[in-house]
Amino acid sequence: MSKVIVDNPPAIPGLTFRDFRGADDFAVIQAVATASDQADGDEDVATLEDITNIYSHLTNCNPYEDMLFVEVNGKPVAYSRVFWKKEENNGKIQYYPMGKVKPEWRHKGLGTALLRANMKRITEISSQHPAGDEKCLMQFVNQKSVAYVSMLEKEGFSAVRYNFTMCRPDLENIPEHPLPAGLEARPVKPEHIRIIWDAMVVAFRDHWGTTVPSEEDYQEFISDRNYRPDLWQVAWEGDRVVGTVIPFIDPLENEKFHRLRGWTEEITTQREWRKKGVAHALLVNALHRLKAEGMKEAALHVDSENPTGALSVYTSVGFQPIETTIIYQKPLE
Repeated sequence: MSKVIVDNPPAIPGLTFRDFRGADDFAVIQAVATASDQADGDEDVATLEDITNIYSHLTNCNPYEDMLFVEVNGKPVAYSRVFWKKEENNGKIQYYPMGKVKPEWRHKGLGTALLRANMKRITEISSQHPAGDEKCLMQFVNQKSVAYVSMLEKEGFSAVRYNFTMCRPDLENIPEHPLPAGLEARPVKPEHIRIIWDAMVVAFRDHWGTTVPSEEDYQEFISDRNYRPDLWQVAWEGDRVVGTVIPFIDPLENEKFHRLRGWTEEITTQREWRKKGVAHALLVNALHRLKAEGMKEAALHVDSENPTGALSVYTSVGFQPIETTIIYQKPLE
């Protein structure tokens, strides 16, 4: 019998809750997440390798204390995890109560039970943080996840921001846009990787809700199965990085969805070089690079209210929104 106690669980015969059991649970997480994401129309492809990488580099999360697994008659049907981050600019602490439920076990109260159990655990964690710090619960939800959106709103969460997935449906007629004078793009060498990462961290400090990355975040980044520094587009001013676009290609995702898509992410420009065409030029270079790799389309993610004017840059290069993610918050009292 599990020692986990969940208040007011739904009346489902054979329902039990248990703790994390170590690496053997990575396959459980992968199976439940895949089924849940497919039901929500989420096209992320999370392999066992991906899950292992993520859970090998957790920050502010002890899975033995911060995870719950749900079983019915001994078979896994859902899981949840909580973690927290601290915002770079204002010190606000963000707490994330995330969970996944297999589609055939939805609409039975499991999602609400897990969310409330997560919030109870977050209250315990937050009690160890300074009382004067601003604190909030955070959730990123695909707009198509109607039932999950409804559950969050019933639990007092409010939509505060929107992110777009944008796509350029072809890689033909890519506009030319040279880098500004004084900058050059160079092939990425191994000794450049940490310099580039540190530059991206600095550039993202101005973005809404940006949190302080950890060493584990860096290790997860360089251990990703789609890590391709040979695709990266980086603008240098002497020995200083002033802009980045980090393309990658996910062959498994492309195979599953019968497409040839490359991604152009981590698009950054240092503050003093913004609005001078740096990101525009690097993005164009990235599109050419993806085309040379045989890709037929490109995609990216962006904050709809990005203060640097990113949305207009991406639109001018041919990207259009195809999906919306809603950011929900709830003050933690």
